[in-house]
Amino acid sequence: MSINEKYFNYLKHFRQTVTLAEFHAESGRENLIGLRHDVDHDLDIALEMSFWEKDLGFEATYFLLPTAAYWNEEKFLDKVLQIQDFGHEVGLHLNVLSEWLRGEINNPLQRITALFEFLRRSSLRIQGVSSHGDQLCYTKNYINYWSFKELRPEHPEDRETGLNAEGIRANGNEPWITYPDSHVLRREDGLELPLWSVSMKKVGLAYEAVHLPFDRYFTDSHGQWERSPDPLDQDLTRGRHQILIHPEYWRGSQRIYFFLSTARSGSKWLANILDKATPLTARHEFTLNHCYQDGEWTAQHKTGPGFAGLVQDEEKARWLLLDSRTWIEELQKDFAEANVYLERFLPLMQEVFPDAVLVHLHRNPADVVRSIINRDWYDTPQDDRHPVIDVPDWERMSQFEKACWYVRMTNETLLRLGISLCFEHMVSEISYLERFLRSVNIPFYPRLAKSEYAGKINANLNNEFPQYENWPEKLKEAFQGICSSINLSLGYGPEFDLPERLSPAKDRNSYNFGVLSRPMQNTPPKTLVDINLKDRALSSSFNHQGCRLRIAREGLELTPEKGRHAYLLLGGGKWDRVTRKAGWKPMIGHYYHSGIKARVDGGGTMRLFCLMYDQKGALMSRRLLKKIKEGEYELDSSFRVKSNASRFNLALHMNKDDLPTKLVIESFRLQELALNLSNTT
Repeated sequence: MSINEKYFNYLKHFRQTVTLAEFHAESGRENLIGLRHDVDHDLDIALEMSFWEKDLGFEATYFLLPTAAYWNEEKFLDKVLQIQDFGHEVGLHLNVLSEWLRGEINNPLQRITALFEFLRRSSLRIQGVSSHGDQLCYTKNYINYWSFKELRPEHPEDRETGLNAEGIRANGNEPWITYPDSHVLRREDGLELPLWSVSMKKVGLAYEAVHLPFDRYFTDSHGQWERSPDPLDQDLTRGRHQILIHPEYWRGSQRIYFFLSTARSGSKWLANILDKATPLTARHEFTLNHCYQDGEWTAQHKTGPGFAGLVQDEEKARWLLLDSRTWIEELQKDFAEANVYLERFLPLMQEVFPDAVLVHLHRNPADVVRSIINRDWYDTPQDDRHPVIDVPDWERMSQFEKACWYVRMTNETLLRLGISLCFEHMVSEISYLERFLRSVNIPFYPRLAKSEYAGKINANLNNEFPQYENWPEKLKEAFQGICSSINLSLGYGPEFDLPERLSPAKDRNSYNFGVLSRPMQNTPPKTLVDINLKDRALSSSFNHQGCRLRIAREGLELTPEKGRHAYLLLGGGKWDRVTRKAGWKPMIGHYYHSGIKARVDGGGTMRLFCLMYDQKGALMSRRLLKKIKEGEYELDSSFRVKSNASRFNLALHMNKDDLPTKLVIESFRLQELALNLSNTT
């Protein structure tokens, strides 16, 4: 996922930051901010954060956790080296005492030495460590830096007791560590480990993070500024400050990109580069070729035989697009797709993906014509595999004329998107591709692109139809008669000169993190339901099962029947099926906020579900929103509905094995809100 825009407010507030290596080397320098990132779980979000920091001129230290799953990823070293290439420091997020206590290692010195040798052998410049706050620290009473003898205070029983697992003084609301009088750790198998026994100098370490001299320390542990003030509210212009920010807590809302083009314009090559060398999950021609069927996600090739018929079936195409959007949203990562068929469905694309960035990928029209003829497009009068172009006498045209009209009309449609990417520059000049992606807010990782950039994908095997310079004059005249206008519009010129290269961004500190094509309207919340059940007679729209229902002075009262599941459907209808008169129709690019004032009596548990139904009205999915036990509650829930759901409902459910005595609902409110693309997670 992209970085939450709020994070850039912090960087703006910091003005300038340095790595902890520099923070250490400049220990006597005043008015300095050392920026630190402990990468506990997700290396990819850390890599993306490192890109934007580098782009804005900030430096930071990224501490890597050897016990995290990402340590074993295939591209682990390439990603870490890319962070270093961006001008940041890489360090080790130390967890060796935890590993020793769990019996995963027997010699901390050997483990630390091996880790450093592995990283340094890979050209990583490791100078420092930070101690990982493993949950085991609190149950076994230790801090991971207790390995190092240079860090042992004169009276550790006094100095180290009362710290949290990060090594800073615990506040009154959090657990803290008690130093062992024995100065050893004991493992369940009876082995003992003397503390403070590893020499930092021997393993080539210059510093441990919390032992650096600083005036103030800030940390966003658990995603909240609970252990320290929020630095955004503090004056940081004076003093030495160490600021710890965990990248995984700063995910932004999902971003979706579509690169649309004629066939044979490098779409498959581009999808591969985006998938390997950017934070995006990228696919080639995924949409239209996959759908949900009988509750399962299946591949169904719709861009082959019969494609011309699909173009005429708007309802079928809409549901294929909705299915694709649902799958994309469930990725919970930024997504890109390169697709040569979606131009035929551009109005539907803008309806189903109103928040997506749509990019026009183009190539020299003469080269596209040549390539698709060599791929046997339009080789029969009854070709139903490829787009039919709405021009006079289409059926009477030759294969060559049809190819020319396809290239012209497809590019004319896509030019309206306003964002263009040139194939010839893209595949020949990596800096052009990097600048273009930056212009649409996609980070690019040159180190990860090296092995992919020079590769050819999906190259033509048949080259019977020659290049433009070898065409007969009649074909050249026919081509110019059809395509000269689009050549000029795309910037190729009469002799097919390449379009001008993309200029670098003028203001490197100026960012547009919003949608670049068809921005969604900033509409106020729409109230779908707002009722006070104390003041209103029982509505026939409510449906219930397994309980008795009556209007009481306090509100709507439900009494579950023993031995049965009980539920109340707030939108009417049935649990497993709805009609168009029950529930609510979801809006794409929106989310929902429900507010229910209720009381649960007599123990038991009540659950609030969002039920989602397919286009036939059958239940396709359910999502648990809240789970509450006895007491009075203001139940506020925010949720999104799957994009391929035709309707949704809200259900209050009570399990027969955990029934409350009574449920009283005083009020119910449901609102529909447009997504804030910068801040919604």
